[in-house]
Amino acid sequence: MKTFYFSLFSLSFLLITACGGNSGETENANQSDIHNEVDQADTVTVDSVVVESMTFDEYIAYTSELKKELSSLDSIFTKFETFQVQFSQEERDSVYFIYVDFMEKLVGKFGDIECWDGGEEKADPYLPYGFNLFGGEGYCWLHVNTVVPGNKFKPYISDDVYKFAKLGEITGKQYSADAGMSISYVEWGNVLTDLEDRIRNNKDSKYYKDFISTYKSFLVWYMYGMDNTPITDWENPGLNEEVKNAYDKMINDTEHKTGAIISKHLEKLEESNYDLSWDKRWELSDEEVEKYLGL
Repeated sequence: MKTFYFSLFSLSFLLITACGGNSGETENANQSDIHNEVDQADTVTVDSVVVESMTFDEYIAYTSELKKELSSLDSIFTKFETFQVQFSQEERDSVYFIYVDFMEKLVGKFGDIECWDGGEEKADPYLPYGFNLFGGEGYCWLHVNTVVPGNKFKPYISDDVYKFAKLGEITGKQYSADAGMSISYVEWGNVLTDLEDRIRNNKDSKYYKDFISTYKSFLVWYMYGMDNTPITDWENPGLNEEVKNAYDKMINDTEHKTGAIISKHLEKLEESNYDLSWDKRWELSDEEVEKYLGL
């Protein structure tokens, strides 16, 4: 069945003009009957034009049957644009997450490809959809930049969801295949203060806990580094110079409170003689984050 796309204004116009030649109560009654048909039937014919109807559950079923291929993203969005006027705001918000989840499945299907085996060329069709290409140790892989689908769905999703999608501006900054930091510790500190601001500005968001969770994940890297970029010198206990300078900058930042966490972190490191063993690490709870950030 061929699907036609209408704005609410266009559909209303069709419904009104379909009753041309009638007047008064007859015209109003006919318009009411047609509106009821649109609400209750799977399809309704107006001036020989077939307009489909789809419930949110039917939409979910439709997306679940799509093949895991790039063109299916177009199908998900096109079908959504056609029927989103029939969805509630919560359902429209859910479609954004369905779309991103499908992107993640495509990332899994793409996998890790040897860059020298045409990995970059194979990734080219994905990039306009909001996939970022990363590489390391000879391999290429994709990552979903949620900002792009967020902008795509912006006219339809709530402000809460859009702000959550914008986290992609920073969550894609650390992707490395060699267990090392891909940005400096000072830049990493800037990511954390950016996240702190977002948490503070989204206290009433239903995704507030997700902002906290993202902050905690990035905080762990900042506090303990990675295997190939530790916070300490390789041979001697104590912070390496880059980390020390980054921590000093954070602690002296009077506009943010992440420095309070880093000050406490340094106390714990000194108490353990800079033992970075997993069982010695301080993993903050949500409540501790809120306490230190004064939320």
